[in-house]
This record gives sequence, C-alpha cells and structure tokens, in this order.
Amino acid sequence: MSSPDDNYFYINFGNGVSSMTFTYNNDLQVTSGEDKGSVVVTVETNQIKIDAQADRKGSTSVADWFNNNIANQASHAVTITAIGDDLPEELNFAFSGTLNINGDQYTLYIGQGHNLGGNPWWIGCNNLDDGLLGTGYQVVMTSNATCTIGWASGVSANTVSLTGASGMITAISYNNDLHITDDVPYTGVSVDTSSFTNIIITVDADRKASTDVA
Repeated sequence: MSSPDDNYFYINFGNGVSSMTFTYNNDLQVTSGEDKGSVVVTVETNQIKIDAQADRKGSTSVADWFNNNIANQASHAVTITAIGDDLPEELNFAFSGTLNINGDQYTLYIGQGHNLGGNPWWIGCNNLDDGLLGTGYQVVMTSNATCTIGWASGVSANTVSLTGASGMITAISYNNDLHITDDVPYTGVSVDTSSFTNIIITVDADRKASTDVA
C-alpha cells in the first residue's frame, strides 16, 4: 500500500469568532480502491488547518455520501462557484466533523471536488441555508481550499453594563428567551459576571425594530 496524498483545507476565523475548533468524526470516504489515512486537524493563529490523507480519484459514490448526509439539498452546500444552488456530482473524498464556534456546535461535511478547475472543496451542513450557518454565522469560500466562517452581515455586539447602586452587584442569569425581529441574524447572549461592581450583557445580533418585539 502506498502512502495517501496530503490534501489541505483551511477554515479561517471570521469577524466575531473568539473560539473555533473542528473534531474529525473518523469517517473518511474515498473512491473504491484508493488509499486513505486519517484526517489531521491543527489549530493555528485564527485558522483551522485540516489535512485529509487520501488519494484523489473522483466518484459518484463519494458525492452521494456527501449529498445524502445533507438531505440532497443544494441550499445546504457551499463551494467556490456555488452557494446554495448546486450539489457535487463527483468527489475525490469526503469526511465529517463537529465544528464548535463560540460554543455553538454544527456537523460539517467536507469534500474535495473532482474537475479540471483546481478540485474545489465543498462544505455541507444541515444547518446551512444559502451560506448562512445556524442563526447568525456566514460561510464564505475565499479560494478552492479555504473558507472563512464568521458573523453574518449585520451582526454586531450590543453591550449594556449594569452597576449596583452601592458599588456591589449580585449575580444575574440569562433565561434563554431572546426575542428578535424575524429573519434577523443573531448568535446569542452572553453575561460577564467577572467584575464585583458591574455585570456586562452582550447581545450578538443585527439591529432591526419590529412591533412584535415591542
């Protein structure tokens, strides 16, 4: 058996991302008869580097595995030339893993395309809708083998500080009941209680008024 090829894919930290990891799910798919190893993940400065150790030969069977895992929905897939309007017909290899971004978790399916245009990579996820991941993150392919994941357009940090009248403030907890205008991207609410004199509450969301929220 020969050593499989090293194939590198990069996920860059985008705007609003303070922490991001990717955990491989031990399910590397290759075309029948091709050699494979593992998928090695390293986190570098503001970037995740993924080395998929697999020989490159396109097949419909690998593409079918990728497509079936995202319910055969083109809106769940992104590549450099297509966002939500196409699915791969052949892939050289594919695998999945768990993306943890700012504490939110998503199962990603990642594969390398098979064509003469540089073998562009694909990302799929059942929480992906025309490039929007979850409720407030955006997945953007910036090259054939690089993507950036960060806040969707419009999301920003909205912060309020609560200070006790006597200089001391007790604890406060969030009840997971954020009310927001329909179709507005958001990523959540965080509460910083590290200070003894004030509490900082941050809502990461776009700002759009509505009577429903009022």
